[in-house]
Amino acid sequence: MLKCCGSGAAVAPFYRTFEHKEISNLVLNRNSSQAGHRIAIKQAASKQAASDQASDQASKQASTLASSIDGPGWIATSGERPATSLQRVTPCKASLGMRLSVTWFVITLLYFGGILYFNKCFFLTRVELKNKSSCDKVPSIKGNGDGNGRNRSKVQGERWHEQRFKRAIVIVIDALRYDFAAWDPDLENVQPFENKLVAIRDLLLSKPGNSLLVPFYADPPTTTMQRLKGMVTGGLPTFMEIKDDVASEGKRNMTFMGDDTWTVLFPEQFTRAFPHPSFNVKDLHTVDRGVLEHLEPEIRRNDWDFLIAHFLGVDHCGHRYGPDNEYMMDKLLEMNRAIDSTVQLMDEMDMDDTILLIFDDHGMTQDGNHGGAQDEEVGSALFMYSPGKLLLDNTFDLVEEV
Repeated sequence: MLKCCGSGAAVAPFYRTFEHKEISNLVLNRNSSQAGHRIAIKQAASKQAASDQASDQASKQASTLASSIDGPGWIATSGERPATSLQRVTPCKASLGMRLSVTWFVITLLYFGGILYFNKCFFLTRVELKNKSSCDKVPSIKGNGDGNGRNRSKVQGERWHEQRFKRAIVIVIDALRYDFAAWDPDLENVQPFENKLVAIRDLLLSKPGNSLLVPFYADPPTTTMQRLKGMVTGGLPTFMEIKDDVASEGKRNMTFMGDDTWTVLFPEQFTRAFPHPSFNVKDLHTVDRGVLEHLEPEIRRNDWDFLIAHFLGVDHCGHRYGPDNEYMMDKLLEMNRAIDSTVQLMDEMDMDDTILLIFDDHGMTQDGNHGGAQDEEVGSALFMYSPGKLLLDNTFDLVEEV
C-alpha cells in the first residue's frame, strides 16, 4: 500500500474545486431549463391568444351574417369542431322584435280579412227595384186569350182594386211547422205533434169560404229576428227599411203582446205593447200566459188597426224537449184553445172587415232546433180566417184574366 504523506492538504482543494464546478453547472442547467419553460409557456400563450382572436373574429362575422337575415344567429366555435363551423344560437333582440311584428301583422290581417269574408258570404244582400205602383195608374189586364189588353174601371175613388179587409189580427205561433197545423185523418200512429189543432180542421170543413190553410217557406237563416224582418219588409231581411215599411201609409193604431223581439225592432211603433222576455228557452209558459192574459181584452177594445200576438211556447218546447214529446202535445192543445176562442170572439163581434192570420216564422228539425235551410226548418204553415168571405166574388175571375 502506498501512502502519500502530506498530500491530504493538496487533494482536498481539488475536490472542493471540482464539487463547486459541478454545482455551478447544475445551477446553470436548471436556470436554462426554467428559461426554456418560460419561453415555451409564452409561445403557447401567444398561440392561444391568436386562436382566441381568430375565434372572436369568426364569431363577429357569423353574428353579422345572422343579423342580415330574419332568423336565428350563428357563431363560429373552436374546440372539437373547426373554427369555421357554425352553431345555432338564440336570436338577437332585433330579430325577435321583427318576428313578433310580422306575426302580429299576419294575425291582424287574417282577423279583419275573416270578418270581411264572413260579412260578404253570410249576411244577406239583395238587389231590389225602388219603383212603387200608385193607385192612379190602373194596371192592364189581358183579355181571354185574344192578346188585347184592357183597363178595369177604378173603384172606391182612386183605388183600382177594392180593399177587402181594414184590420188584421196576427197570431204568430213560433216554430209551428206545417205538419203541426195540418190534419191527416189517415194517420195510424199519431205523434204528439200531429192532429192537435182541431179548431183549424173544423173551420176548414165547416167554413171553406172563410178559411184557408196553405204551406209557405221561409228564407234562411231561420231565426226569429231575421224572419220578423222578412215578414215586415216582404223580402230578404235588412234593417234600414223596416220603419219605412211599417209607417209607409201613415200612423196606424197597432197593439202588440208576446215575444219582446218585436219591441226591440220597433220600439216606437206600437200604441200599446205588452212584451215578455224571450231568451230563456227553458221557460215554456211565461210568454204564452202573458199573451193569453191580454189577447181577449185587447180584441174587445176594438180600437186597433193591427193586433199582433206572438206565442213562444212551441219553439221553447222544441228546443228543450224536441217535437216528439208530451210537452209539445200539451202546448199545441193550448194553442188550439187560443185559436178557437179568438175565432169565436171575432164571430161574436161580427168582424167581417177583419182577417185573422195564424202562421209561424220558421219550422224546426227533429231535434227541435232551427236556423238553417233544411226543409223542416223553412217549412211553415199559414192559416187565414174571417167571419166574412176571404175573397171577393170576382176574385177568381180576375185571376183567370191575369
